Amino acid sequence: MLSRGGLIGSLCRLLFTLVALIVLAAPAAAQSTQPPEDKLRATVAKWERAVEENPADAILRVNLGAAYAAAGRPGKAIGQFKRAIALNPSMVEARVNLGVAYARTGDPDKAIAAFNEALRTNPSFAPAHANLAGLYEEQGDLEQALEHYEKAKAIDPDSPEAHFGLGRAYLKKEQWAEALAANRRALELDASLHGAYNNMGLAYRSLGKLDEARQAYRRAIEINRDYLDAYYNLAVSYEYNPQGVRYGPGADLDEAEQIYRRVLAFKPDDIEARYNLGALLGEGGRYKASAAALENVVVRADDHALAWNDLGVAYFSMGRYKTAISAIQKSINLKPDYAEAHANLGRAYLEQQRLEDAAREYRTATLLDPGLVKARTNLGAIYASLGRLDDAIGELEEAVAINPDHREAHTNLAIIYHFTKQLDKARAHFKRAEELGYRFHQETGEALKEATPPPKRRR
Repeated sequence: MLSRGGLIGSLCRLLFTLVALIVLAAPAAAQSTQPPEDKLRATVAKWERAVEENPADAILRVNLGAAYAAAGRPGKAIGQFKRAIALNPSMVEARVNLGVAYARTGDPDKAIAAFNEALRTNPSFAPAHANLAGLYEEQGDLEQALEHYEKAKAIDPDSPEAHFGLGRAYLKKEQWAEALAANRRALELDASLHGAYNNMGLAYRSLGKLDEARQAYRRAIEINRDYLDAYYNLAVSYEYNPQGVRYGPGADLDEAEQIYRRVLAFKPDDIEARYNLGALLGEGGRYKASAAALENVVVRADDHALAWNDLGVAYFSMGRYKTAISAIQKSINLKPDYAEAHANLGRAYLEQQRLEDAAREYRTATLLDPGLVKARTNLGAIYASLGRLDDAIGELEEAVAINPDHREAHTNLAIIYHFTKQLDKARAHFKRAEELGYRFHQETGEALKEATPPPKRRR
C-alpha cells in the first residue's frame, strides 16, 4: 500500500487579547444594523475625534489603538500605544496592548519585550502574564508558558483564559490529566469556551477514550456550529478503531465520511475537509471517488502537496501508473522533503520495472525518514534484483533492526542468504518469517529446509 498524508487533531487556535479600557459614555441607542466594516470605521472615527479633542489623554489613545487593531491597521495601533506610553509610562494596559500588536504583526521579540516591560511596571497584572505565556507557547517554550499561565491563574483564579491557556499548554506537553483538569475549570468559569471542549476531546483521544472524546467534540460544535477544528477532530476520532489504529478494522469510516460531507454542505470551499474526505475514500478502497475529491482540491489549491501525493496514490490504485507518477512528482516538487511521496514514487516506478529510478526514490525516502521500513524492504528487494546483494542485505538487516516483526524483510533475507550460501543466517530468517506467517514457495522452502540440520540427540 502507498502512504497517504493526513490531518492530525488540531488544538484551538491561539489568540492574543487586547486589554479593554473605559470607553466614552454614550446615550442608549437602538441596536445597530450597520455592517461590521461600517461599525469598525465608525468606531475608529469616534476615537479619532476624541483624541483630536484631547491629544494628551493616554486612555483615549489606547482606545484608538484598539480600534485600529480591530480594523486591521496594526501599524497605526502600535503608534497610538507608543504615544499612550509616552504620555503615561505607568499605564500597564498600553504596554500589554503594544505587545499584542507586535505579536499579531509577527514580531515576537518586540512583543516579549513589551510584555516584560508591562510586568516590570506591574508584576501582578494577570493579562500581561497570560499574553506572555501565550507567546511562549506559540514559540514552543512550554515551560515558560506554564510558568506565566500559573502566575496569571494565581493572580486571577477566576480567569477562564488563564485556565484555558494552561490546559492547552499541558496538552502540548502530553500531560493529559492536567490538561483535562485545567479545561474543565475553564468551562466552569465560562461555559461558552468551545475550544476547551475541543482540547478536552484531544486529551481523551490520546488516553484512548474515544467515546468521551467524541462527546467533547460534539459539545464544542453545539456551542459553535462553525467550529471546523471540532468537526475535523470528531471525524478523525472515527477513523481510529478501539485499539487505536487509524483506518484499522472496526474504525467507523462511514461516520467520518458523513462528518466531512456535513462540513462541505455548509462550507463547500473548505479545502481541508475535501482533502480529508478524498484521503478517507482512498483508505476505504473507493479510488475513483477519492480521485474525484482530490482533483477538486488541487484545482482549488495547486500547492497542496499532500493532496497531490494522495491523488497519485488513487491513480496508482486504479492502474493509472503514468498519471500517478506525474501527480506524485508534483507533490515532491512542492515538498522535496516529503519522504512518503518519494517512497510512493519509488513504488510507482517499480510497477513499471524502472528499477534504477525506483531505487533512487526509495533511497531518498529512507534518507529523509530512516524509519520507513517498507521503503527499506523494497529498496533491498530492488538491490537484489540488480545484483547488488551486499547493499540488499544492508537495507534488509536495517529494516529488521527497526522492526523485528517485519515479515517481508525476514523473507527476503532468508532467500538472499540462502542464495549466497550463508545457511545459518538463512535458516534463522526463514524460521522467523514462518513464525510471522509467511509461506514460502515450495521450491525455496524445501531448499531452505534441506539446509536445516536435524536436531542433535542428547548423549
